[in-house]
Amino acid sequence: MSEIIAKALNTTAILRDQSLASSQRAPQALQTLSGLMLSDLSLEAQANLETELVLVQRILTEAQIGAAEDYATLSSAAIDDVVRRLETACHIAIDSETQRVMSGLDAALHRLPREEIEEVRRHPEVFVPLLIESVKDAVASARQGSQREGQSHFFAAFLLVELKVSDAVPLLLAGFKLHGHRESEIFGDAIHSLFPRMLAIFSHGETDDIDQLLRDMSLDEFARWGALSTYCMLVGDGVLPREEAIAKLESHLAWCIEQEDFDLIAPIVCELGNLGAREAWKTIETAYDRGLVDPAIVDRASLE
Repeated sequence: MSEIIAKALNTTAILRDQSLASSQRAPQALQTLSGLMLSDLSLEAQANLETELVLVQRILTEAQIGAAEDYATLSSAAIDDVVRRLETACHIAIDSETQRVMSGLDAALHRLPREEIEEVRRHPEVFVPLLIESVKDAVASARQGSQREGQSHFFAAFLLVELKVSDAVPLLLAGFKLHGHRESEIFGDAIHSLFPRMLAIFSHGETDDIDQLLRDMSLDEFARWGALSTYCMLVGDGVLPREEAIAKLESHLAWCIEQEDFDLIAPIVCELGNLGAREAWKTIETAYDRGLVDPAIVDRASLE
């Protein structure tokens, strides 16, 4: 795994440390940046970074700088130029690596991009804005009826949830709401796994938003079912009392029976079964008696 981003970030932190004089920052930054594997960068990045470092070395050579204490003899203009060029070199290195990682995520059609995922996990402060931008582009393309090329938005969704980036939730939710529209679906089967987990993680036990999704009959049935399964996750995590979850689900079941909302009745019955909701049996029986439960999803005998 490349150390380029780590070295560049550490160097940038030193260069921006206002507790140190510029004459102290420059030699420390150069020492931190030493050993950077330029061969791991793109050819263009290698050339641009080498240009900056050559210019830095020229300044130091002309001023006959040989040791760290000699940097104090540089003029303000010269030391500022050194610091600026080192920062530029760091930006070049980081931009090259982030482009490589995001391109790797994009191209991962039939493989799990382990190296790229690990790089994102190591440097979330660098990659989170790029992950969000990837999802944003995918949602925008989908709303225009076209598919975004590449897979980075798919992996971005999982990583943003794993990293608990709350700012990304509205955007991810917008993407999941597109499920069921063939020309605009962007997250595929993640609707069954990632979607409910995202809702469970970011709900913090508050179910109002989840309840709104359940009763939104304009949404795809699998999106609503995904939201529905959040209840069992919240109970399993100890975030929501089982009794409260059953009461909520039973109220949704009664509402769906009244509305004859066939898409969600059987899924709710399944979730109540998962919770062993004997106290909701009367409402469940009503749904079966009216022929509103698809037996192919959950038959009465097996539920009993």
